[in-house]
Amino acid sequence: MADRIRLTKRHVDWARAHPADKDQFYWDAELARFGLRQKAQRPDGTAGALSYVIQYRNREGLSRRYTVGNANAITPDEARRMARGLLAQIDDPRERHDPAADKSQARDAPMFQDLVETYRNSDGWQNKASSTRAIEGGLITHHLLPLLGKRLAREITRADMEKAFRDIRDGKTAIDKPSGRPRGRIRVTGGVGTARRTLQLAGPIFAFGVQQGTIPSNPCVGLKLGSSGSRETIVEDETEYASLFRALVELESEKAITEPAANALRVIALTGTRRGEILNLRRRHLDLARQRIVLSPHEHKAGRRTGRPKVISLPAAAVTILAAAIADGIEPDALVFKSAMPGAPISLKKPWAKVRARAGLPPELTIHGLRHSIGSHLAMMGASGPEIQAALGHANIATSVRYIHFAEARKNALAERAAAPAIAGLESAKRSGESAAVIALRPSVG
Repeated sequence: MADRIRLTKRHVDWARAHPADKDQFYWDAELARFGLRQKAQRPDGTAGALSYVIQYRNREGLSRRYTVGNANAITPDEARRMARGLLAQIDDPRERHDPAADKSQARDAPMFQDLVETYRNSDGWQNKASSTRAIEGGLITHHLLPLLGKRLAREITRADMEKAFRDIRDGKTAIDKPSGRPRGRIRVTGGVGTARRTLQLAGPIFAFGVQQGTIPSNPCVGLKLGSSGSRETIVEDETEYASLFRALVELESEKAITEPAANALRVIALTGTRRGEILNLRRRHLDLARQRIVLSPHEHKAGRRTGRPKVISLPAAAVTILAAAIADGIEPDALVFKSAMPGAPISLKKPWAKVRARAGLPPELTIHGLRHSIGSHLAMMGASGPEIQAALGHANIATSVRYIHFAEARKNALAERAAAPAIAGLESAKRSGESAAVIALRPSVG
C-alpha cells in the first residue's frame, strides 16, 4: 500500500490479509491527520488489530493520537466523518478539544465503588459508631454498589439517583439467599424507607468525593426524598403505654419472647434510650445507687463528636428492672441483657413485632419510635430544648428542638379537634343567618 491513499474498504481488507511485523500507519489522502493503524502481528501468528486514528497537536503543542473506532465495526467513510468532526473541535480556538486527554482522564477517573472504598477509609466513616457503620455498610453492599458500583463516579447524575431510589423502593435490589451458616439466610428488602435511608447515605459519600476533588458535583443535591414520618408515629397516651406493657407481660408468660428481650424493651420504653445502647449495656455502665447509666464517649453515638460521656437518668421502674437483671452478680464487662449465645447481644426485631401486634400499636411504630415518644411527650409537657437534649443525649440541640415543633403542631391539631363541634355550630348559624337575609330580601307577593 502507498503511504498516503484515500482509505476504502478494499484497503482495509488488504491490510487485514497482510499482517505486519511492526505497527503500520496508512494516512488518508482526503482528510489530513486521519488514517488506519495496523498493529503488529501477534506471537501466535494472528493479524494485529486494525483501527482508525487521528493525529493532532493539543493546546500545549504536544502530539496526540486518538482512536476513532475499530475498523471491523465501522466503514472508512463513517470513520472519516467522525474524524472530521473531532478535528473540527480540536482546531476550534474556542474549544481546543483534546479527546486523548479526555479519554485518559476517563480511564483514570474512579468508579463509584472506588469512591466508596476511599470514603470508608476516611476519618468521617471511622468516627461513626460501630452500629451505624454496620447498618450503613449493609445499605452500601446490598443497594448502592449493585446499582452504581461499576459506574464512573463523576458521570452519575441526579436522574441516576432518582432511578436508584425507585429501584430500591420497588425491591429490585432485594435478596433472600442462604447465608452460609446453619439455617441462616440473608434477607434484604426494599421499600420507601430503605430507599430513603440509602440515598441519604449516598449524599455524604458524593459530598466527600467533591471535597477530595474526585468528582465535580454531588448528584444527590436537590433530591426530593420525602419525610420518613418516624416522629409522627409515637406511643400516644397512657392507654397505649398500658397496652404495650400488658403485651410484654402476656408474651413473656407465654414464652413467646424471652425475659431479657422483654426487659430490654421495657427499659427502652421507660427511658427513650437507643436500642444499641441497651443491647450493648454492660454491668460497669450501671450506677443504680444514683439511678443512672453512664456511657463513655466512645460508647454512645454523640460521644464521637462531643467527646463527653452520656449520662442517662433512670426512673425508679427502670432501676428495678435493671437491678433484677444483675442480681446474679455478673462480671463488670458482662452484658446486662444476655442472649442464648454467650457474649452476643439479644435481637429485638422479632420480639418487638410480636409486642406491637399484640398491643394493637400502629405497624409503622418502630423501636426507635419509643425514643421519639419520650421526646415528644417531654415537649408536649412543656420541656425546653436543652431539657430534651439532656434527657435524650442529643449532640445537637437542633435535633431536640424538632420535638418542640412537633409538639406545637400536635397541640394545634388537638385544638382544631376540640373546637370542631363549636366550629360546626358557628357554620350552621352563619348558614341560618344567610338564609334569613335572603328571605328578607325576596319581594312580597301582593
